[in-house]
Amino acid sequence: MVTLLVAVLTIVLVTTSTPTCRRSEFPCNNGRCVPLNRYCDAANDCGDSSDEPRFCTRKCH
Repeated sequence: MVTLLVAVLTIVLVTTSTPTCRRSEFPCNNGRCVPLNRYCDAANDCGDSSDEPRFCTRKCH
């Protein structure tokens, strides 16, 4: 019973402590926020590579 309670509290804390990114930011899988212009720019700005998906669709100018 205690283990279940700890698991539920952990899930609640993790899901509620994730910061909300601004409209001008990309939400990384690890909870960080990076500027949208850094999405798919061939640099791992998030630290977990979630801003660099396998098939980027951003066109470089």
